[in-house]
Amino acid sequence: MTVLAYTSSGDGVRSSPVYCQTEEDVPSAPAQIKAVLSAPNKILVSWLPPVHSNGPLTGYTFYMSVVEDGQEEGNPQEGAEPFHRDARGPARPRNRHAAVLGHRVHQIRFAIKALKTISKIGEGESTRVITVTPSKNVPAKIASFGREVISAWKQDIYLHCRRVGVPLPNAVWRHNDLPLEVGGRRSILPNATLAIKVGKGTKYQNIDIFSENNR
Repeated sequence: MTVLAYTSSGDGVRSSPVYCQTEEDVPSAPAQIKAVLSAPNKILVSWLPPVHSNGPLTGYTFYMSVVEDGQEEGNPQEGAEPFHRDARGPARPRNRHAAVLGHRVHQIRFAIKALKTISKIGEGESTRVITVTPSKNVPAKIASFGREVISAWKQDIYLHCRRVGVPLPNAVWRHNDLPLEVGGRRSILPNATLAIKVGKGTKYQNIDIFSENNR
């Protein structure tokens, strides 16, 4: 920050800049959480990073508990979802967790917390608790999240579509409630990701993704 004095004649000379940094704190809760059946005995849990990380994140804590006859049985199971690194760059968070269930499970509850370095800061706030009921039928669902995307000049945009269902559903992209036309700057990859090449003045609003199968 810098400071200057001013009079009716105008601004004076700015001071030399002074740099400061706030202390780290625990993060806010992950922005969203979603849980969908991906198989009769498997639930896919997805979440978005916290809006306010308040410093570097180190991972997430994943909580799962079994509900029988409306009552939570035993203590919630806890598991860590640490960040992972690859050759392409710095640590990246895992934002999906697959939970494999027993055949007699009736309902499952989930919650996610973002982590700081445990010995220094500790856990942040928890997401809301969500409940999922396993089923032999696995309907078409979207595990990804919708959100606003802003891209730099000439940096392509990739809108991912993580879909589940048995059989695996088709992905249908729409723009302003109409089927999205592909070609030119827009293409759909084999995994249903929508790729958009950004050019001068490129702007899209209200792009949606739907999934459908025979269930």
